[in-house]
Amino acid sequence: MKKLLIFSGLILLFYSCTPLQNQNVALRHPTQTVPVREEVKKLPQSDFYVSDSGVSYLLDVISADVSKASRRYYNANQLKSTLESYVGETVIIDSVAGNRLEIVSAPKVQSFDFYLRGGTITFKSLYQGEYIAEVYNGTQFVSTVRINNKLKYKFTEKENYDIISKAYIDKDFKKLRDSISLYRISFPGSSKDKELSFMLIEIATLEGQTSVVKEEMSYLNSNYQLNESETITSNLNENKENELVALKEDSITPTEILPNKVEEVRVSPAQFGKNFEDGKRALDQSSYAEALVLFEKAKVRATEDEKTALNFYLGKVYYMSGDYNSAKLSLQNVKDIDQNMAEANYYLGVIAHKEGNISKAKDYLNKSRNNNPSSTWGRKSSIYLMKL
Repeated sequence: MKKLLIFSGLILLFYSCTPLQNQNVALRHPTQTVPVREEVKKLPQSDFYVSDSGVSYLLDVISADVSKASRRYYNANQLKSTLESYVGETVIIDSVAGNRLEIVSAPKVQSFDFYLRGGTITFKSLYQGEYIAEVYNGTQFVSTVRINNKLKYKFTEKENYDIISKAYIDKDFKKLRDSISLYRISFPGSSKDKELSFMLIEIATLEGQTSVVKEEMSYLNSNYQLNESETITSNLNENKENELVALKEDSITPTEILPNKVEEVRVSPAQFGKNFEDGKRALDQSSYAEALVLFEKAKVRATEDEKTALNFYLGKVYYMSGDYNSAKLSLQNVKDIDQNMAEANYYLGVIAHKEGNISKAKDYLNKSRNNNPSSTWGRKSSIYLMKL
């Protein structure tokens, strides 16, 4: 089952800061006519009761929506109304008479896109909530932009939190991680946020999930005032206390994965490495939507060699998410010299088999097996070939 974790180091992070090409939506009005305000339709939300299986279903829906890279278009005449979008969509507002955008308020989240460039406002966020910004032309105020970003399904905070509590009591790490991920997407900035981190740290420590422990500790240190290890270890079982103390002594420092100050996200060459590594961590923890966003952000300023590595990881994310067509397109661009070529050929072989192309499946799997016979993926390919 495809899993999504938004705060596993998170990072998130998320959102591609690639300048989007302006999609010109021509709004034609008679000469010397004042533009008429256009109403904004409310986007529907279906009622949903969150159960154990419902968490996985909702995360799969969100992951699929993010992978679609859908766009929703508005125009400047609609800015007096609250605009609406679904989580993961990109909102495009054309023909805006301004050159500067200032964020006024937003949910306390890891990151999001909200900027004005070339007369076009672009917005995208993985987190539910209202985002408000003001448009200026130089120093002159032009308009306020309000965007209500929401999920396609509506459920209560209590329902989600009840699932988290049960998973914590049952010491079910995967269910706890996923239900917290859903909670943070749906109810960002909740007063329970710190408590959720402590719960996840405790169970992750019991399960030996060191990377999750480090990431949550980094998140806590970046967003809250803590009493060092005493605050954290008080929430851990006694037989795991020393493990967490040891982790803290390994110089775990706060990162900027979850900045408190919300501002336009800008990608610089130096950010490639951070986004790339954060994306790999998210992928390792089955946070596919998060990983996809981070890899896309890394791709913005990547060199040709770096893009080759990204082709593999993007392909793997799509493969794990069940988007086999996108996976194939990325994996086919992986070069033979790439150290992950055996794994890439394995995935391509499986995809070809699913598409009914047995001959091509055998070609890919044989490449993986013959070129890397002693590797994990070479052995997996040998086993898979026996099924064909």
